[in-house]
Amino acid sequence: MKITDKILYLHSTKIVKEDIIWGLLEKEYTVECPMGVLVDLSSYGEEDILNLCNRVQGYSLVVTQNFSVTVAEACHRCNRPYVSWVYDSPQKELYRKEAFYDTNYIFVFDRCQLKRLQEIGISNVFYQPLAANIAQTSALQILDEDILRYGADVSFVGRLYHRNYYSKFMEHAPKEVSEKLSHVVRELSCRWGKENSIFGTLPEDVSSYVDEVMYKENLSEYKIDRKYLIEVLMLAPSVANVERTSVLRLLAEKYHTRLYTTEPEKCTGLGKTEVCPEVNYQDEMYKVFFSSKINLNLTMRSIETGIPQRVFDIMAVGGFVMSNYQEEMEELFVPDKEIVFFRDLDELQRKAEYYLTHERERLSVAIAGYQKVCKKYNYGDSLEKMLEKVQILEEERCKKGE
Repeated sequence: MKITDKILYLHSTKIVKEDIIWGLLEKEYTVECPMGVLVDLSSYGEEDILNLCNRVQGYSLVVTQNFSVTVAEACHRCNRPYVSWVYDSPQKELYRKEAFYDTNYIFVFDRCQLKRLQEIGISNVFYQPLAANIAQTSALQILDEDILRYGADVSFVGRLYHRNYYSKFMEHAPKEVSEKLSHVVRELSCRWGKENSIFGTLPEDVSSYVDEVMYKENLSEYKIDRKYLIEVLMLAPSVANVERTSVLRLLAEKYHTRLYTTEPEKCTGLGKTEVCPEVNYQDEMYKVFFSSKINLNLTMRSIETGIPQRVFDIMAVGGFVMSNYQEEMEELFVPDKEIVFFRDLDELQRKAEYYLTHERERLSVAIAGYQKVCKKYNYGDSLEKMLEKVQILEEERCKKGE
């Protein structure tokens, strides 16, 4: 039996995205997505598994966005292949025992994360860059009034992480420890390059304080290095807050700059930035990307080398992407031809000035980026390639089990 004969797609309680569904339908796979069925990514009870087992029995393959321990457990018991395409890095659930099942086929977009998972013994984990939902965006109608409403010199869609472990830490930590953390955050922020990873930079006394006093979650069910997780939870959002605030404030001094974010009323320190409410993922976000001259991507530092979903979403409507440097960008896209990236604030300022005063060059980059994702990084083609790989591996697994 082909694994693609009848596909079950499940939304989670945390993520309701339809990009994968669009991609599967584009390639004319038979896929069903039951209304109102939401699975938990991180926890389950026996009744949850029994109910889900009854549901997955009638399908040849189950697919989710991000990895769900609940779905993994049910598919393992029912001997059904389970494909998850992960767009968070790291996703903590990948360090649970359920991620080790041989019925799983896990696809991650960050090569460093792939290596970390392979090193702890997960065999069915593979590298797959994220993708653009060309099928959806090609059907999207963007009117002149949308361009007037969402147009700006510079736009950024994302969170500022103004409330995080760092702010709580600074309120309660001893002065010597808090000063060390402040120094690390300052040294890491706004310097993007291969040598500027956040990992391995947290002083031992800072890490110990967080571990002993602040972060008390029981991680016995997770095969994850605790210091690595603390750096993800402490440093990544702390550095993101400094970087995003600094970039927006700098650009807003000279250009009409907009931020679309959650809790806009709580965003401070942004200078002349116009702070707007968050936009929905279905259409408003794409209208922002199409209407803005420059769309910023400011990568969360927990993503080590990979390219986040935002880049592909911007390119999906022919938007111009200006991003901090990420190692895999040079592999997937041609710098200054399909994407523009910067390694520090000076380079950001120079390139923003150039592309806002050279429209033809800016449009050329935007068009080339759009053409690249249409040709190589769209959901339909990417899923087809993933499922072809899974079909071969699933046939091998079944032969071993005979």
